[in-house]
Amino acid sequence: MNVKTLALLFLMSSCTAAHAAVDWNSLSPAQQAVLAPMQKDWATLPSARQEKLALGAARWSAMTPQQRAEAQ
Repeated sequence: MNVKTLALLFLMSSCTAAHAAVDWNSLSPAQQAVLAPMQKDWATLPSARQEKLALGAARWSAMTPQQRAEAQ
C-alpha cells in the first residue's frame, strides 16, 4: 500500500469510530460551569458533539483570563 492509501484508510476509520456519550455528571465542576447553558439539552446532543464540547470546556477552564480575552 502506498502512503495515500494508508492515509485514506486512517481517515475513514477515525470518522467511523464510535463515540461514547458523555454523562453530564462525569464533567468536572469547571466544565459544567462553562457548559451550563447546554445542561438541559445535554443528553440529546450527539455523543461526538458532547466529547468536543467537554474537551473545549476543559481547555477554556485551563486558560488564564488573558488567554480567554485573546480567544474571544
